[in-house]
Amino acid sequence: MSLGVLDWQESCTAALGLVGAKAATLARLAHEGMPVPEFFVVPSTALSLHLGASGIAWPGSTEAAGESGRLLRLGEELRAAPVPPTVSRPVLDAYDRLCLTSGHPTVALRSSGAEEDSAAASFAGQFASILGVQGHAAVLDALRECWASYLTPKSLGYRAQRGIDVGPEPRFAVIVQVQVFSRKSGVLFTVHPLEPRSGMACIEANFGTGDSVAGGLATPDTVMVSGDDRSTSSVLTDVEAGELLNVGLRIERLLGGPQDIEWAYDDERLWILQARPITALSLNGA
Repeated sequence: MSLGVLDWQESCTAALGLVGAKAATLARLAHEGMPVPEFFVVPSTALSLHLGASGIAWPGSTEAAGESGRLLRLGEELRAAPVPPTVSRPVLDAYDRLCLTSGHPTVALRSSGAEEDSAAASFAGQFASILGVQGHAAVLDALRECWASYLTPKSLGYRAQRGIDVGPEPRFAVIVQVQVFSRKSGVLFTVHPLEPRSGMACIEANFGTGDSVAGGLATPDTVMVSGDDRSTSSVLTDVEAGELLNVGLRIERLLGGPQDIEWAYDDERLWILQARPITALSLNGA
């Protein structure tokens, strides 16, 4: 069996179990003309091929994966086993093509599970995203790291709390995307999670990359915005805040509900890195 990586156009129509929810949403946004950095998807079948070539047994259930000692061994095996040529060749060929079209060799690898980014379970922060990846060896290392993040104690505990099983086979893809060299970035909530009746969106912004904001590692600048009404910001200009709101509301209409959107500005433009439903809205907001 050989592996076929998927570009964003192919990901638009691919099965969710093949590309994962994050990639499927990004592909839909790209199809609708949203500013999404170019990417391709390493489908979930790649992990199955890697497991088969390495003789690593998939646990088959969350309960089995969580048995004493088994989890750590499985993660170590996934990271240590060489990626088979049936996977590495098409992935690295696609990486080389992406480098040619983008003009630079730096990419970000982002995990894309079939169960994540839903209204019931976002899986936010559970799986690996690896930035600043350059070169063939680094791409394959980052790919294995993303795969291993599917079965960490943290992500399995999250699954167990919500009754979501890992299933009989992997449903876990990886996005390989042109790296955005962001000068400012953050998260946009198209409806304020704590004050949904206020009519305001909430933008969290910081200088540099957005992983610190999305991962809760930094205290961001917070901007409340609705139409021409917005609070002041030390990070965003009024024009940028207005652009973010307009793009966010377009995405909200397209995806059919309030969205949690990761964004970044480089030296030239706004980019959308991820969009998912807001998983919890307070009913007590004013």
